[in-house]
Amino acid sequence: MGPISAAPRARGGLLALVFASSTALLAPACDEAFPRELSAGAVPPPVDVDAGDASSRVEPDMRESRCVAPPRSVGRVRLEPAFGSTKLSVPVDLAFRGGRAYVLELTGALRVVSRATGAVTTAIDLSTTVPGTVGFALHPTKPYVYVAVDTVLREGEPYFGEVRRYTSADGGATFDPASEQIVLHVDRPFNVHGFGTLRFGPDGLLYVGSGEGGRSAPRQVISYDPNLLLGAILRIDVDAAEPYAIPPSNPYAGGGGRGEIFAGGFRNPFRFSHDRATGELWVGDVGEGREEEIDRVELGKNYGWPAIEGTRCHLPADGCDPSAFAAPEFIYERGEGSSVTGGFVYRGDAIPALHGRYVFGDYISGRIWALDEPDASGRRRSELLNADGPFPHILAFAEDEDGELYVSGEAGVVYAVRPPASDPIDNIPRLLSKTGCLDPRDPSKLAVEVTPYDVNMALWSDGLVKTRALSLPKGAAMAVGPDDKLTVPDGAVLLKTFAHAGRRIETRMLMRQAGGNWVAYTYEWNAEQTDAVRVDIGKTLDLPGGQKWQIPGPGQCFLCHTDAAGKSLGLEVGQLNRDVVDATGRATNQLEALRKAGLFVTDRAPSTWPRFPRIDGPEPPAARARAYMHVNCAVCHQPGGGTLRNMDFRITAPSSSLLGCSKPLFEVPGLEGAKLIEPGDPARSVLFARMSTRGGYQMPTVGTFLPDPAATAVLDAWIRGLTDCE
Repeated sequence: MGPISAAPRARGGLLALVFASSTALLAPACDEAFPRELSAGAVPPPVDVDAGDASSRVEPDMRESRCVAPPRSVGRVRLEPAFGSTKLSVPVDLAFRGGRAYVLELTGALRVVSRATGAVTTAIDLSTTVPGTVGFALHPTKPYVYVAVDTVLREGEPYFGEVRRYTSADGGATFDPASEQIVLHVDRPFNVHGFGTLRFGPDGLLYVGSGEGGRSAPRQVISYDPNLLLGAILRIDVDAAEPYAIPPSNPYAGGGGRGEIFAGGFRNPFRFSHDRATGELWVGDVGEGREEEIDRVELGKNYGWPAIEGTRCHLPADGCDPSAFAAPEFIYERGEGSSVTGGFVYRGDAIPALHGRYVFGDYISGRIWALDEPDASGRRRSELLNADGPFPHILAFAEDEDGELYVSGEAGVVYAVRPPASDPIDNIPRLLSKTGCLDPRDPSKLAVEVTPYDVNMALWSDGLVKTRALSLPKGAAMAVGPDDKLTVPDGAVLLKTFAHAGRRIETRMLMRQAGGNWVAYTYEWNAEQTDAVRVDIGKTLDLPGGQKWQIPGPGQCFLCHTDAAGKSLGLEVGQLNRDVVDATGRATNQLEALRKAGLFVTDRAPSTWPRFPRIDGPEPPAARARAYMHVNCAVCHQPGGGTLRNMDFRITAPSSSLLGCSKPLFEVPGLEGAKLIEPGDPARSVLFARMSTRGGYQMPTVGTFLPDPAATAVLDAWIRGLTDCE
């Protein structure tokens, strides 16, 4: 889907990137040696690699770890809260007029923030009468506000978007709900890719972003249809007639299509803006799975969706003619981000280096870029601006009267884009060996203060062997937080190494910096297996035996490491509560070993700790299936996790939260009319089909090229044993 198809539900078709568990590592006690291998074709045997080295057996609280999250890098810009400590509730859009900042919340309230005092008042509250709001526009000269109402928070049909007008009698301080007038209504087949931005252009006309409504999802619609108000930028004249008139210069004003259309062929043009200096229209169009697209939109042109995604054939997958459509101004691949949020051409004075450059962001990664001017070949490149974070889930950009930029984050903070406090600094090492997390004598081994651990239910990673480890700052420890997840202190580093056929492929690092800022980086191992190099743009590798593997870029990691899932995925009591064997052959409980090592603090008795089953464990199929979905699916499929429906796949949720008896949001070819779960019949269950196959409808949609055979067998047995969906 796109930026909002529901926010806080995620955009861009948010589906999990496999980035969470590990297989065989041995847990230490503070005075015990244990294997520290980063890779193996199989589980490494117990080897006392540190024997004879007294430094390896220092008490944990005396260790001075070198493997700690580095300070934030210094980017090209600084994001600082624009309204002090003021937070809003899912601020989906914002605009500035005089001393007021207008902020629209997803649930329907338009707040007014005083730029002088930070005081918040309510201009209009529609939360009891609308199914969600995603954009608004203040009339340039009249006392009106136009609000894009959309069914983003609705579970059932009908799905639609509307533009509604409200009138102010007090100079824009408030707007009267009773003055409501429906200006425009657009139905759509699915509850995705609906309305987004409303913007008055320099011509005084109202521009409306309308997504394609999910029409391409069944893979049957292969062309843009100008007879529908879907997949288009609309342009209407709200001053010439009630509720509006068709501008005579619109391409279909005289027939051949809907007169409201300005340009078409978009998937989800959720955020767009006009350059205040040139009047040019810039659109961020959300891609489906490969490319995110920036378009400089011109009247009457077709930008290609669903035949083209960015620069590539989409429907059909090959044989298209890209020259038949307007080319994008810029594309970036899913390795850099996963859901573009269109921004503005910067016309302010505070950051001269950005003047005249288009600034945009990505909802998933929270990254913000600026476009460079085209080079001699005509190609544009982008420059990362907020390398230091924060990395908000970006819902919208805005500019004030001075042309200075602002960013609205899903968590409720509105940020001002300001110059950096110093010259840019990159604090993330380019080489894994420079992170302090490896043994300087042998980079194939962990540093002594880095602690391996294991989980009960592994997240599927195409059969690659995974080893996991963590490092905490001196004196820091984890504790049990909400939902039995472990709290992770600032400075912590989590590592996971993937190996195939006995060779290390990549090591991923998830780091919690000061103030709770999370960053994630992946390092690709060299052919000599002596070091690994940081990967800034994701890539797909060809492994021996014809197998493919995806190395994620930093932006992709947070497809799975969601806020709802707690960022760190494997660190929860049920996953870590398992028996392990240390290097001396002694059995111990892993949580107890972590506690003795000073890395875990708890007053709870071990008998009260939950324990997840293994996929190949002795537990009934139902228990193993629920644990598997908790680990592999619930990172997104839980409240606030970024999915289009309020499904909850957490192991603690009742089975009714799976919504098994309901129909899927999108039908899978060959399973038309099927339920998510058909009790007793895996072959007619959409959930089973999506998890047991690979292709356009697979789950998860990224990070895996092969189905999990063990999980497929467990899910099959579980569904066969069901007698009802509850």
